[in-house]
Amino acid sequence: MYDPVRKARDLMHLGKYGAAQKIYQDLSKRDPKNDRYHFQLGMCYLADELLDNAKQEFEACLQINPRHTEALIELGDIHFKAGEDETALNYLARGVDADPNHARAQTYLARLHEH
Repeated sequence: MYDPVRKARDLMHLGKYGAAQKIYQDLSKRDPKNDRYHFQLGMCYLADELLDNAKQEFEACLQINPRHTEALIELGDIHFKAGEDETALNYLARGVDADPNHARAQTYLARLHEH
């Protein structure tokens, strides 16, 4: 039986982000309230360096689940790399607040403070 989520995940592992994007685009249109679909679509865009699209999908994810730690971290990292330290700080602080034990969130936040 065809499982589109598994297929998209497999494609991502193979580095075929464009093909995975198409599946996640379709899934997120069918179920626009599924934060996981938006997050994974954002990760596909991020891998292809489509940063505006990635930010849009991570924001869509946060509209559904404001405490989605990984989306907060990815947005923080995107803004940090763009030199938007204040915005990055906001997202990363929210990520640590959502999950105080999340090592990556803590590491990125510390990196920003050192910057």
